[in-house]
Amino acid sequence: MQEERRRSQFNAYNASVLDLHLAAARIQKVWRHRQTAELKVRPPSPPPAAGAESLASLLMSMTTELTALRGQYSELEAKNRRLLHEMEALQHEKLDLRTHSTSEEKRLNEEIRSLRQLIHTHLDSMTDAAKELQPRPATPVDNEPVKPNDNVDVKFWHESLAKANLQEKQAKKRVQGLETQLAELQALYSMQRDECRALRSEATQARLAVVECEERNTALEEKAQALQSQVDTVEGQLRRCQQEVQSQYHRWMQSQTELHDTQAERDAIQREVALLRSTNEQLRKDNEQVVQTQDEITALKRLINGLKGTVTAKTAEAKAFQAYGASAREHLHAQGLVIQQHSAFRSKCIKVRDTALVSLRGLKRLAGDAKEILVAWQSEMLHCLSLLQTKLAKANEFVHLAAEEHKFLRHEMLVAQASTAHLHEELWKLRQNALIVGQAISSGQDDVHLKQVVANFDSGSVDMCRLVDSDVLVGDLIVKSNDSTELPLRMHFDVLFSNRGREWTNAESVTPTIQSVLDGHNACVVAFEDQPLVELGDHRQSVTSVVLEELFGQCTVDYSTLECSLSYLGVYSELVFDLLSVDPTELQPDTFMLSTANQNPIVVLDIRSAHDAAIAVEEGGRNFDRLVKKIPTMHRLTHCILTVCITIHHAFHDQPTKSKLQIVQLASGDPSRECTWQETERIRATISAENSLNAFTTCIADVRQQDPTFVRYHSSKLTLLLQDCLDQHAKLLVVGTLRTDDNDPRHARRLISILQLFLDALKAPQNNDDNDGGVVELNHSRRFPQTAWRPPRATSQTLTLMEAEVDAMKERQSIAMDKQKALMPELQPPSMSETTPSPTFDDNEALTKFCPPRKAKRKPKVTKRLPFR
Repeated sequence: MQEERRRSQFNAYNASVLDLHLAAARIQKVWRHRQTAELKVRPPSPPPAAGAESLASLLMSMTTELTALRGQYSELEAKNRRLLHEMEALQHEKLDLRTHSTSEEKRLNEEIRSLRQLIHTHLDSMTDAAKELQPRPATPVDNEPVKPNDNVDVKFWHESLAKANLQEKQAKKRVQGLETQLAELQALYSMQRDECRALRSEATQARLAVVECEERNTALEEKAQALQSQVDTVEGQLRRCQQEVQSQYHRWMQSQTELHDTQAERDAIQREVALLRSTNEQLRKDNEQVVQTQDEITALKRLINGLKGTVTAKTAEAKAFQAYGASAREHLHAQGLVIQQHSAFRSKCIKVRDTALVSLRGLKRLAGDAKEILVAWQSEMLHCLSLLQTKLAKANEFVHLAAEEHKFLRHEMLVAQASTAHLHEELWKLRQNALIVGQAISSGQDDVHLKQVVANFDSGSVDMCRLVDSDVLVGDLIVKSNDSTELPLRMHFDVLFSNRGREWTNAESVTPTIQSVLDGHNACVVAFEDQPLVELGDHRQSVTSVVLEELFGQCTVDYSTLECSLSYLGVYSELVFDLLSVDPTELQPDTFMLSTANQNPIVVLDIRSAHDAAIAVEEGGRNFDRLVKKIPTMHRLTHCILTVCITIHHAFHDQPTKSKLQIVQLASGDPSRECTWQETERIRATISAENSLNAFTTCIADVRQQDPTFVRYHSSKLTLLLQDCLDQHAKLLVVGTLRTDDNDPRHARRLISILQLFLDALKAPQNNDDNDGGVVELNHSRRFPQTAWRPPRATSQTLTLMEAEVDAMKERQSIAMDKQKALMPELQPPSMSETTPSPTFDDNEALTKFCPPRKAKRKPKVTKRLPFR
């Protein structure tokens, strides 16, 4: 218990020392902070009252903290003294225990020695008595007659024998008592020995406690010295503070005078408030009396209203009787009028009956005439039906011939479409399912300038060099700055257009992506916010409108129908909102975060044409412009995603093709705007936009260069929304346009840096083992061998005469029948007169009969996607 108490006291002492140290450090820190603040920012003419009050409060706080510090220091010294006294008492107690233990040990040794001597003496006496009491040898007894003297000897010996027996019993009792006393002494000895051991253990523990107390005392002395040094520093700071207080004392006196004035004013105001309270109490009592009178008035009004209600009920009853009499009179008058009308109606019915009889006689005559006409018409219709049956038989024959011939045409067309899709997919695989397209736009007017721009683009801040090989066109774009300190940026495009040289063509930019979407693959088109519009000859369009027009234009080429659904989303600071459903008029900047968290479901529109899609995109753009007016930080920091889910129903097979096209308008930021640290919302939005862009390019690189199963789509909301269009089979089209004569090249440099991120993400890993040692790649900017896209050709539809077409079909049918007989003689030709259903492309037996054996072609794998809902 004493050890635990000492430990608790020592812990309390350590805690008090730590608190004292923290308090001194805090006082020193506050004093330094205030001193530096007063030195740095000192107002030119501070009011005396405020300065005196702040100085007085500082002085009071410093004095209170100093008194607390001194109190803690005195408590610490008292604890230290108490611990020293306890340590001295423990030392004295240790010495006493040592002396007591030695004296007890000596006493016990003497007692043990005396007991041993006593036991040995008793044992010796007992051995002597035993020897004396041993039985003597028996003397022979004579059978002589006993004499009187012999009787006396016998009595003596009997008495001596009785005394010996008694002494033997007493000796045995004395030996038993000595044995019990010896056992008690042995127990006492063991107890004294255990007590001695306990005293020795306590002495060792006391010695260890003294050593610990000495160590603690030294540590406490060191801490006390450190605290004394800290107290000295605090006292020095306090002296300096007192000197400054004395220098500011006259201001404090002025503040005291002003304080007296304000106290006088406060007393006057308090007196006025007391008067107002008394008047308020009187008015409250008057108000209670007025309320009581009003309650009495309302009770009287209720009584009057009850009386008025009874009077009105009686008057209403009287009026009801009067109204009942008037209504009875009106009812009788109405009954008379009804009787008169009934008589007039009866006379009219009689007249109608007469006219109906006359008309029935006329109808009988007309029925006879109509019967003759119907018989003639029936004969003519039978003749027409016979003619129609002959025409239908010929048409049925023509339909069967056309179906048999078109079966091969459909088969060949589907095989051609499959091979085209396969070649298209192989070409995309050669390009790593990605295409980077750019357009350099110049607005020069004179011919010399135009030629320079087409050749090198040296006149502006953008330099474009065209390297032309045999059939390969490679475009490198170099962005230079007027500042010589900035290095030029080089960007390699797969296809590079110019409004003055190589004009924009959809066949090499947008058409391959749209064709892949129509083949059943997902695609992602990447554009950038506030980039120049695409120059298409004499007009300009945005990338979104160009892609949508090409999509609906390609759907009219093939034999298929298209169903599209559209949604328009925005991602700002990792918040997703719908641009088609948000209402900027009812939105406040402070509630934008909460409203986006609990917004309505996403609006999905069914569109039929490019015009409908353009209307939806225009409406979303208007809503976004209104949002930018409400929240200016959203400008150039919001990623917009236009999602188009496509379902294609083909005419020649029942299996629909589903795919998804997503057009992403990435926020490139505003490099010309300088942002300060106070604009926290803009900084947060800028960091979020940069993180989304980096996550987007990282996902593209992971899909194309690593295992696609471990791609992290959840690192950003942008990649989470685009994960269906970022897989290994999806197509990626990046479109970047910039001007050569831009006065501020920072936008162009920013666009080129973002495009370089996409280029690094799409760059294939180097494999030096497969390269030939004698082949050297001169152009290191090439991502893959260059190939040219070709636009699809529409099928020519020629019209011929019906008779010539029928004859040609009959000839081709006869040739097909001859081939069939040559291949399979056992197969008989089908009868044309039988009415059989027209064959379809899904009939595999007919295809095997009429088609020669072909080499099996590997069909491309089509990824089926559900529409975005």
